[in-house]
Order: sequence, then C-alpha cells, then structure tokens
Amino acid sequence: ALRVIYEIVVMILSAGIVYATIAGIRGKKVTLSDILNTVFKKALNIVAVSILMVIILLVSFVLLIIPVFFIMPRVVLALYFVLDQDLDPIEAIKASWECTKASEGKFYGILGVCLLIALPIITIIGILATIYFGLMYSAAFALFYAYLLNHKPPAIPQTK
Repeated sequence: ALRVIYEIVVMILSAGIVYATIAGIRGKKVTLSDILNTVFKKALNIVAVSILMVIILLVSFVLLIIPVFFIMPRVVLALYFVLDQDLDPIEAIKASWECTKASEGKFYGILGVCLLIALPIITIIGILATIYFGLMYSAAFALFYAYLLNHKPPAIPQTK
C-alpha cells in the first residue's frame, strides 16, 4: 500500500515539473503554489493518464516487444495535454497520438540524447555531469510538445 501511495505522489510531483517546464518554455513565471494548485486539481487525470500509458505500453511490449517502439512515441505527450489543455486521459492520449504523427524520429532523437546524458553516471565525476546535463535537457519533451502544437493542423484541440 505504501508503494502505491509513493508511486502516486511521484506521478503528481513529476507532473508538477512538467507543468513548470511548459510554463517556462512559454516565458511564464509560476510559483510553487501555482504548480501545486494545478497538479492537485488535475491529480485524478494525471494518475489516470499515467496508468493508461503504462497499460498501453505494457500490452504493446507483451505483443512481441516491437509494437512498443511504434506506440511509445505516439503517447509520450499525453501528460502534457492533461496539464496544458485540461483534457481527460482518453482525449489526451488521442491528442498525443494525432500530434506526434510522423514525428517519431524527433522523439527518438530526444530519447537518444537522454540516454547519452545518462551514460556518464557510471563514473563518480560522471554523476555530476549527468545531473547537470539532465537538468539542462529536461525541457526537451516540453519543447517537442510546443513545437508539435505550433506545426500541426487545427484538428488538435487547443486550450479549453
């Protein structure tokens, strides 16, 4: 039971970082209070979209492993849609699916850089470099989200 509570708290706190990152790339200043208010109001949707994404990815992994490589880049931005556009979990997954169409290469580019940033963690000095570069690169998916919103046809729902 404690593990489940821990995972839910991590989901919500991670969503707070995503929300702050989205605001940051738009030049908005948000306070810790703004972040906490937003994520707590959307906590059920945050947890639901996170669980749905895990289920989708696990099922696609079990179905021969290969499908996960096609599905993961398409659903990766669902949480961004929940936080930024106040969509429910199913709408957010659908919006992420549509928004990321033909952008799998960009997703894998971001993922590749994330893996390269994580590699030095195996050395003591690398730990500091990993922390530094990881923090510097943490906005990559938020920038990917903003880029896709600005380069897609109006079929993607904008803010409610």
